[in-house]
Amino acid sequence: MGVCSAILLAQHGLTSIVVERHPSPYPLPRAVHIDDEVLRILHTAGVAEPFRIVSRPGRGLRLVDRRLREIVRFDRAESEISGFPQANMFQQPDLEAILRRHVDGVPEVDLACGVEFIGLRHETDGVSVTARDFSTGRDVHISSRYLLGCDGARSDVRAAIGSRMVDMGFEQRWLVLDVDLGEEVTSWGGVDQVFDRDRPGTYMQITDTRHRWEFRLADGEQATDFATSESVEPLIRPWVGATSVEDIEIVRAAEYTFRAQVCDRWRSGNVFLLGDAAHLTPPFIGQGLGAGLRDAANLAWKIAAHRRSGDDGLLESYEQERKPHAKALINKAVFIGALMSSPSILANAARSVVLPYANVVPSIGALIMSSVTPRLRTSEITTSRDVTNGRLCPIPLGATRAHGILLAYAAPTATLSDACHAKGLAVHSQRDAGTPDRWRRGRKFVLIRPDGVVVASSNSAARMLRSVQDYAKMFALDAELTPTARRGSSTRARRATAAMPHDAPPHLPSPVPVAGAR
Repeated sequence: MGVCSAILLAQHGLTSIVVERHPSPYPLPRAVHIDDEVLRILHTAGVAEPFRIVSRPGRGLRLVDRRLREIVRFDRAESEISGFPQANMFQQPDLEAILRRHVDGVPEVDLACGVEFIGLRHETDGVSVTARDFSTGRDVHISSRYLLGCDGARSDVRAAIGSRMVDMGFEQRWLVLDVDLGEEVTSWGGVDQVFDRDRPGTYMQITDTRHRWEFRLADGEQATDFATSESVEPLIRPWVGATSVEDIEIVRAAEYTFRAQVCDRWRSGNVFLLGDAAHLTPPFIGQGLGAGLRDAANLAWKIAAHRRSGDDGLLESYEQERKPHAKALINKAVFIGALMSSPSILANAARSVVLPYANVVPSIGALIMSSVTPRLRTSEITTSRDVTNGRLCPIPLGATRAHGILLAYAAPTATLSDACHAKGLAVHSQRDAGTPDRWRRGRKFVLIRPDGVVVASSNSAARMLRSVQDYAKMFALDAELTPTARRGSSTRARRATAAMPHDAPPHLPSPVPVAGAR
C-alpha cells in the first residue's frame, strides 16, 4: 500500500520516503483478489502488465450449500469497456515484489526497508516522523510535508493521531487455510461461498496449484487444531477430488478475527490513514486490499493539488469521498457473511427463496456482486450539476503526470485544446463506440480527474472550455507553490536509505509501510 501510494505521488512530481519494516515482500499470502476498478489503479501505477503475468482471471462466484449444491452462480468476464477481468486472483507477495521492482526505477521514491515507524509530531508546515532503523538500533528523523499511514489494522499512526475504530456489528473467528496441492486439480475457476449455519466457508483457486479455504471456527476450536494435512483433509476433501493426503502441503493455517470497522477520523492535519488503518472489512466480497488502493488513488493527486493551492477543502474531500464507499462495501460483506451462516428465519428464507433467482433479477445480483464505485455526491470539490459528474470513468487512462484528462469524442476546437495544454491537462481523442459508452450519456467531451472521476461533461466545446477554466481555478493549475509548499518541497528530508538489512527480526507481524510525501 505504501509503495503504490508513493508511485502515484511520484506521478505528480512529489518525492517520498516509504518506511517499511520488512526487507523483502512479506512471504505469506494475505490478499488474493482485486476487481477491474482496482486493476485500473495498478495500470495507472504502471504495473498492470507484470501483474497479469502472476495473476489469473476469476470466473465468478457460486453460492453453494454444505454439499456444494449450487444455489446461484454469477459469472465474471472482462469489462466490456476497460478490457480488464472483473475478478483477478493472485498472491500478495507477488504483487508486492512487482511494486518493489517498479519503484526501483522511480527516482522520486526512497524505499527504506528494515525501518519501523515510532511516532510523529505535527509541525507548522508538515510532520516530523521518528522511525527506528533495525540494522543500527538508532532512531531516524524525517521531516515531511505529509504523512500517509498505511500501517494496517493495528496502525501506530492511527494511535498517534488519536483516531479510533468504530464497530459496525460483525466479529467472527475464522480459519484461513492456504494450501499447495502440488499439481493442478479440476476446478471451475471461481469462488465458492458455502452457505451453512454450522460450518460456513469460502473456497478459491489462486494459481494452478495454490488454493485458499476459509472456515468459521466453532467455539473451542483453534487454528492449531488444523496444522496437519490429516486434520484439514476432511474440510477440503469435497474440492480436491482424488488428491492424496500426502500431496496436501499447508502453506498457512491461521486464525483471523473478521471484523467490520471504520475509523472515526481519517485525517489529522497533514496526516492521513489509508487501507486497514482506516477501515476493516470481512473478506466475503474480496475488497480489503482493493479498498486501500482506492484510498491511495483518491488521495495522491489531491496532495499534489493542495501543495499548489493550499486549499484545505482538497484534503477534507478525501474522507468525504472515500468513507461512504468503504462503508458500503463493508455493509455488503457483512450482509453476505450473515446470509452464509445466520440461523434466523429471515436468512433461511433468503437462502432458499430469494438467492436462487439472484442471477436473473439484476437488483439482487448487483446487491451481492457489484463493487462499482458509487457516484460522488457530498464532497468539498465534487459538484452534481450533470448526471455524469462524480462517476468513475471506466476507461483505463494509464500512468500520466497530467493534472487531468479531457476525453474528446469529437474534434476539440483549437481554443479548447490550447487551454487544456496550458493548464497541464492531457487531451485524449476517443473513438465513439456507441452502446458500451453509456456511462458518458452520449457527451462528446468529458473532463476527468487524475483518479478517473468525471468532473464535467458536455456536447459543447465552448461549455467544456468554461469547465476547464473552472477546474484550473479550483485546483490552482496556474499558481506557483504557496510559500508553505515551497518550503516543504525545497527542504530535503534526512533519508533512511542506510536501513537495508538482509533479515528482519522473525517476531515482527505484517509489514507496516508508512509513506511520507514531501
